[in-house]
Amino acid sequence: MFLLKAKNNIQSYLPVIILIFTLVTNLALIYSISTNPAYVIGSRATVQFKSATGDFAGNPHMYSRNGLAGFIISLLLIFKNDLSLWLKNNPFIRLISHANLWISLLVIVLTQTRVTFISLIIVMLT
Repeated sequence: MFLLKAKNNIQSYLPVIILIFTLVTNLALIYSISTNPAYVIGSRATVQFKSATGDFAGNPHMYSRNGLAGFIISLLLIFKNDLSLWLKNNPFIRLISHANLWISLLVIVLTQTRVTFISLIIVMLT
């Protein structure tokens, strides 16, 4: 029962932690495809792992969902002024939010997953 309980003060610092983790994961994907000599522009971006048959395979949906989460958390940190967040008025956090917004949008486009495109449209319309 105690494992399911979360205190309310987590609301003040959890968005900043989510922002940092989504930014690091997005940058890791961009680094992975930029150092991969087999990556062709236009193919779906993913971290490629060598399978048992010798082919390279990866899952772009995982990185696409991370890009969507980064986009949403960046929008919340930029536009929601009524939130009482930890380090909210810090200009460094606002700069990271703006950078993560564009990097997350780039990751969503690079991964080319249709479900995330639809989700992004729904987020933008609401």
